[in-house]
Amino acid sequence: MHENKKIDNFGPLLVTVARRWRLELDHQLTQAGLSDATWGPLFHLSGAKAPLTQKELAACVGIDGSTLVRLLDSLEERQLVERHNDPADRRTRHIVITPAGKLLVVQIRKELQRPEAQMLEGLSPTDMAAMVKSFEKIQRNLLRLQADRSASHAH
Repeated sequence: MHENKKIDNFGPLLVTVARRWRLELDHQLTQAGLSDATWGPLFHLSGAKAPLTQKELAACVGIDGSTLVRLLDSLEERQLVERHNDPADRRTRHIVITPAGKLLVVQIRKELQRPEAQMLEGLSPTDMAAMVKSFEKIQRNLLRLQADRSASHAH
């Protein structure tokens, strides 16, 4: 019964921790003069092995396409990303992070090292590895569920 309580509380706890984590990061970035809702897409683009399409980036960030377009407009205005048309499909646009965008990601990562270390205080490398492995599994499951749902809506 006690173990079931932990399982029942997992979803709400995950949401609460993620929200508080994000608020703390936003606060730290604001203190450094960097706060901006656009850092999520920049992190995904900087870690991508190849340019992402707008649809792929929206899925990575977990937002809808129209919200992403507004973020990309802001990022492009600030010369942090560029949008390139796909020569094979004019409807598809690939998003590329610019050198200025990469530099900003490096600066943001540097600013977040201390607060992230503080938030993760008391967790061993083994704890962290297990948590990351579990989050990766959950992420794969979520992506599969969302792909299945998208496929069923297409038919």
